[in-house]
Amino acid sequence: MDTGARTALAFRDQADTIRLAVEIQHARCTAELVPNGLKDPAWRTGLISRITDAQLMVLMLGRLARLAGLVSRSAYATPALQKAIARFEEIVPDVRELRDTDEHFDAYGAGEGRRQKKGEPPFRWGFSHVAGELYLSYGPYRINSTEALAAGQLLHRAIRAAVDPAAKQDGEGGADIIFPNP
Repeated sequence: MDTGARTALAFRDQADTIRLAVEIQHARCTAELVPNGLKDPAWRTGLISRITDAQLMVLMLGRLARLAGLVSRSAYATPALQKAIARFEEIVPDVRELRDTDEHFDAYGAGEGRRQKKGEPPFRWGFSHVAGELYLSYGPYRINSTEALAAGQLLHRAIRAAVDPAAKQDGEGGADIIFPNP
């Protein structure tokens, strides 16, 4: 077994899993809410579900960025991947800050977050939902779910282009059934 092919296959499979998670979470967090308003338990449940899916989407986008960084520091680094990473960071510049704030909600809620120790004031989370879009913010950090989805798909395709030639050499990898033509 070629360990290089095995590494490429692991990168491919992780990238595919993350892309699917981002797409699913985007679809769920941007679905239309039932129109009955605050007094309807289904409306409240739907709103909380969308907020939770937006938070998970941010988590997975952060993972995708970390995976792209890992691939870019490996033997599979390509100029096209570097360009896609730069484009992703341009479109979704705040994904790391949003992920960190959400993951360390206890510290940020107590005013003791890493950035707060450097002088950042405390902020409230903001969620704005319209059919097909969800905007998530924490102070100056923002994400538009639809733009983030497109950026994630672009980065996924660049990762796949970088690792696919080697991943296909792994005989135990099985068929590429998730994204046969990313």
